[in-house]
Amino acid sequence: MDGIDNAFYNPESIGLTNAKITTHLNYANGGQVYPNSHYPFLGITYRINDRLNLGISGFKWVDRNTVWTTDIAGESFSVDKNEQSVVSLAAVYEVIGDLYVGASGVYLYGEGEGIPGHIT
Repeated sequence: MDGIDNAFYNPESIGLTNAKITTHLNYANGGQVYPNSHYPFLGITYRINDRLNLGISGFKWVDRNTVWTTDIAGESFSVDKNEQSVVSLAAVYEVIGDLYVGASGVYLYGEGEGIPGHIT
């Protein structure tokens, strides 16, 4: 797949678009395993020149009223919300026609997996 929506898994994918600026906005609600979950996503790609693209994206997964608990040092903590957020920066360069080299930096943090109010 091409575009910023796939850059988290494959940074080279942002090189496949020829537009000067591309955006991708997505929101999913619920699912079979996590029915109370929400998945917003926003990404933007900017073409510097014919060979170089830069992109930034943000993704969040939120599960409210989760059934999970966390055990730390023999003590069980109830978790009422589980949340993970990802910010990704990506760059891709077209070496020759249809051969891309990409790099990305990802910042991932979670809240709710451990003691409530603490970020991991």
